[in-house]
Amino acid sequence: MFNKFLPVILIVLSFNLDAIEYYSLPAVNVEKLKQTEIKPNGPLKYAVVTTVNDIYNSKQDRSKVSWQKNTAGQMEYTLRLSADNATSINVGMTDFFLPPSAELWIYNDDKSLLRGPYNDRYNPKNGHFWIGDVPGDHANLTFTVKHQEQSYLSFNINQVARGFYEYWKSPADNGLKSGSCNVDVACPEGDDWRPEISSVGQYSFQVPGEGGYVCTGQLINNTTQDSTPYFLTASHCGYTDSTSSDQDSVAASVNIIWNYESQTCRTPGSGSSGTPINKGTFNQRQSGATLVAHNPTSDFALLLLNQTPSTSFDLHYSGWDRHNTSFNSGITIHHPAGHAKRISFENDPLKITGYLQTSGGGSTHLRVVDWDLGTTEGGSSGSGLWNSNYHLVGQLHGGYAACGNNSSDWYGRFYYSWDKGNSAQSRLKDWLDPNNSQQMTLDTSGRCDAPIVNITTPNNIKVGETAVFSAQVSGGSGGYQYSWDLNGDGQPDGHGSSLSSRYSQAYVGNVTLTVVDSSGCREVDSRAVIVKAPDIQIVGQPTFTQLCGNNDNNIDPGERWRASVTVKNIGNLSASGGHLLFNNKAEQQLDKFGNSSAQCYTKFIDISQNGTHHPWTLGPVTGTTADDEGYAKIQLGQSFQHYDQTVSTLVASTNGYLNTYGNANGIDWDNDCPLPASPDKDSTGGRIAVMHDDLNSSTFYHKSFNDCPRDAETGENLACDVFLWKGAYYYGGAAINSMDIQAILYPHSSQWVFQHRGPGADGASATVGIQNTAATDGLTFACDTANSLSEEQAVCVYHKN
Repeated sequence: MFNKFLPVILIVLSFNLDAIEYYSLPAVNVEKLKQTEIKPNGPLKYAVVTTVNDIYNSKQDRSKVSWQKNTAGQMEYTLRLSADNATSINVGMTDFFLPPSAELWIYNDDKSLLRGPYNDRYNPKNGHFWIGDVPGDHANLTFTVKHQEQSYLSFNINQVARGFYEYWKSPADNGLKSGSCNVDVACPEGDDWRPEISSVGQYSFQVPGEGGYVCTGQLINNTTQDSTPYFLTASHCGYTDSTSSDQDSVAASVNIIWNYESQTCRTPGSGSSGTPINKGTFNQRQSGATLVAHNPTSDFALLLLNQTPSTSFDLHYSGWDRHNTSFNSGITIHHPAGHAKRISFENDPLKITGYLQTSGGGSTHLRVVDWDLGTTEGGSSGSGLWNSNYHLVGQLHGGYAACGNNSSDWYGRFYYSWDKGNSAQSRLKDWLDPNNSQQMTLDTSGRCDAPIVNITTPNNIKVGETAVFSAQVSGGSGGYQYSWDLNGDGQPDGHGSSLSSRYSQAYVGNVTLTVVDSSGCREVDSRAVIVKAPDIQIVGQPTFTQLCGNNDNNIDPGERWRASVTVKNIGNLSASGGHLLFNNKAEQQLDKFGNSSAQCYTKFIDISQNGTHHPWTLGPVTGTTADDEGYAKIQLGQSFQHYDQTVSTLVASTNGYLNTYGNANGIDWDNDCPLPASPDKDSTGGRIAVMHDDLNSSTFYHKSFNDCPRDAETGENLACDVFLWKGAYYYGGAAINSMDIQAILYPHSSQWVFQHRGPGADGASATVGIQNTAATDGLTFACDTANSLSEEQAVCVYHKN
């Protein structure tokens, strides 16, 4: 006979109890708040928030906390927060960052609740972090970190949610409870819906300045079926009336309980059916998300969860249907009053209306006229509505339905949410159909068999030195594709199972690797790195010397001055080959990749006498001449970086732009702005819009310099390539109004300078900027705006590296 047993791992934590910092919060008036804060419809409120401003540890060596050395030789900080009568405590932080050696543990006094360790893999991109509800009137947080990394650990506790209602444990005294007419998903009525049932989760969230609420949401499938953890819920669950920063905080506070449901079918209408089930025994949880899109009109919110749910949860990703139809029936799966999962049925046709309309007029919602079995309640907000083909067609916005009435509910239509928004941030299609397959329906599916990914990062990284990152990947279907993000900007910095790179400036943040296998299944790993650099500070005040002007010791318009600045390295590191970049941050613009643009000094380089003349070649158009719709190809002596593309050939257009595609034709005479924008002509390749407009009659020159006549902002004695459109004027204009348009490229640093002179070169009908090959990212300095360009100021564009 074999002995069958479950191995038990006992974690014994020994924290320095003598070094605990105690922090008392206002007491909670439980009975009053139950009566005044809990509403029968919408998100279910269960907590109120307190603002905190005196518990923080920052990367700038500012701290309001006291660290102690523990028995393991690490630095340790423990905080106990408490509020008399509170039913739960939840702690929200900004500027949250754990360096490689740091850990965070969360627990109650007797450690019957213990979460952790949270490590650098949990560092959020936006810095917002919530610990999740700790039942009871207190919560303990313990941070540990190696002494040499203590100054890099960062957190700012700015909100604490104090619970007043244990919605998961007992009904509120005002009578709010999950109605007994509801149907448990364990009942036979749920048998045909098991995959969709598993996709649904109950979650809590915190709204800054208000408190904690409960809603429902569901995992939603995308056309690549790569198990990207998208979670669909309602916009009014924390996003519709919030600022952008508050929306980040709300999403970060999301705490989901999966498979919170009765294990037996309680008879609908019975006393037991209306009795809450304690959620404390349900431990399939996860926390943290990013809001990627929402639209208050159809009331959808789409979140990207911070982690893919564990395969042990046995969850599915719900399918959907985006047809413009009303459907002949509907079912919903939800958490009424925040309680265990239920299922409700409407057997009659749904109605297309506006929100809260009974008929006609609007097209944003589906109206469930009267539930035939079950209902919805406060806490059901955000739950899906499925048609008879098991496809999600909407999510709950609101209504009047309850046990004992025949009132209606309204669901924001998936059809409307799909593509009626004016940007990716207000519609679903960009996220749920990333390859633009244009599918109308998608079935529910389980999680794909994802690879296992672990990355290794080097220690003691310094600017200018080579750092090697590597990955250990197994499982999945093989044929792995790798995409590394080394500086947290969301853009790929390299590919392959290992990557060598050099940082040009200090960086404290996470390195992230995304691996996709041959079946399209993806997995992500992320680890913290600390890149150290010299600490350069300006010493004293600059000394000004006049180069030209009236010598009256005043800086007057039109004069040129030189400012001599003394800088000193006050740190303990040195670096070779470095340079300082001064810029006016108030005027600087950034794109998603990290490139920036700003005004800079002008020094026009006339190469019309000694540069190489490149005759225009007529593009694929008829009825015009080569100097109107033409192109010229230039082979560069030194390649440069355009976004993440290495470019050694450029094609100039008569219309004032350069293209990174070697077979470009130059015929895009109508400029697009703002950038990025998909061109309707000459559409392949990245763009450098020096002054993109409908231009003609220019003569084009190019010349390379080993030491550029105009000093770069990004280094001394750099080589450069100069491009000149000499004597260009607007189509239909007169030669007397001709302009000179110039671009200077410093290949070593991939910096661009755009200069313009002559009548009409003011940007009134032109685009000045850059965009990537896919036309998904770009910088716009000028966009059909008069006086946005001048002869006195050039435009500089700096590559992120």
